[in-house]
Amino acid sequence: MEDAYSIIMFAMGGGILLYALIAYLSGDTIIMPQKAYSIPTDKKNKKPYARKFAKLMALIGLAFVISGLVGLTYIYWLAVVVLIVGLVAAGIIGGKIMKKG
Repeated sequence: MEDAYSIIMFAMGGGILLYALIAYLSGDTIIMPQKAYSIPTDKKNKKPYARKFAKLMALIGLAFVISGLVGLTYIYWLAVVVLIVGLVAAGIIGGKIMKKG
């Protein structure tokens, strides 16, 4: 039971990384939430946008996995801090990725 936090973080991070991999390899925006207004409508820009979105999702998934690794040390407050800092960093870096090009 001591490893529950790490197991949950690995499951969440693994699921998000798998989603990012599928989105990157397919290059199609159909896998993304369709209510987003920022999805390009022309076919030429859909694949680069989907790849950028997949990179952003991979960053978010990595934050969960790294937090799970820190959770294996049983210093749970540090694992939560790593998760929060990782998600904030993923948001900042992801914003730059989405605006680039």
